[in-house]
Amino acid sequence: METRFEQHLVPYPGAFVAFAGLAVTAASSAGTYFLPTTSPLIGGVAVRAQSGGALDALALNVFGTGVLVVPADCIDDFGFRVSVFDRALLQGVSGLRRVTSGLVMRETLRAAAAGFAGREAQTLARAVAPEMTRRRVELRRRLVSHAAGWMIDPRVFRWLAGVLVEAGMASLIGAGADFLAPESASPPRLTLLRDTVATLPEALPDDRGEAIRRRLCNVAKAALGRIEAMYDTLRDLVASQGMIAAYRDAAPQLFADLSTLRGWTRFCLLAREISHSPSRSHALGDLVALAQLLTHKKDLTGDEAFLANALRPGLSDWPPETDHTVYAMSRNERILRAEIMLEVGNI
Repeated sequence: METRFEQHLVPYPGAFVAFAGLAVTAASSAGTYFLPTTSPLIGGVAVRAQSGGALDALALNVFGTGVLVVPADCIDDFGFRVSVFDRALLQGVSGLRRVTSGLVMRETLRAAAAGFAGREAQTLARAVAPEMTRRRVELRRRLVSHAAGWMIDPRVFRWLAGVLVEAGMASLIGAGADFLAPESASPPRLTLLRDTVATLPEALPDDRGEAIRRRLCNVAKAALGRIEAMYDTLRDLVASQGMIAAYRDAAPQLFADLSTLRGWTRFCLLAREISHSPSRSHALGDLVALAQLLTHKKDLTGDEAFLANALRPGLSDWPPETDHTVYAMSRNERILRAEIMLEVGNI
């Protein structure tokens, strides 16, 4: 199978499930979704679902700039060693009839619980999976009760409950008069991103140049702004019947940010690893590469275009006493455990 190369990706073209008259339009699965992989590669892996059902795997070109593209079932064509967990995860995602960020996480938990991840990740996944199902069912019940009398198709509540659980907002949805928690209550992923962006300038090493550090911080701040807007949108959707239809036009951006939310979670957890890395310059290179993958799209400009052309440190700069592959896989396993813990609202 031939590996393709792309310098840019088409922007995410998601759709929105909303009540409009008597019709409910189905959410499109087309888009780009970040995968919580454990392989020792730079940046990570994402999958891109086409509207026709085809699924591509995307990874950064380790030999230069841009992104390599292969069918999701041909990840070996990337040219790097794939972990057993990643292979099981990609097989699960490839078998989906449609792709959503929630289904990607379901396959992540399934692969971990089946024994393809480390022992701690297995234990966490087996505990989290039924809890996520319980929360989704309970949240749908609360939404139906809250919106009693609204002229809303029941399928919207099923969809909205799933989206709120994916975004980590289930704990913010109560019952009765205090249905929606105050705006000061922040979902765990949003809190993590806010804390990371606030401390990122101090966490980044200064041996790769001030321009890279400054522009990486700018890209992270822009991502935080988009994700904050996404959470505001979700709050508004829950707040009133009228807001559901009113935000129909804003849905493509909402879905785009939801599909990369776990990628920015990985960004935050990776930033926390910088101080523990045997090579801070490599840790920064990993972070820059991940930001490049998460922002890769058509017509890159400004800081995003600058990061796409940033040089990455070579293995000759890595401390010879530490095996790079072993370290990277161990670090990614730690990040996977933290990612699973975030599903139940803890870090």
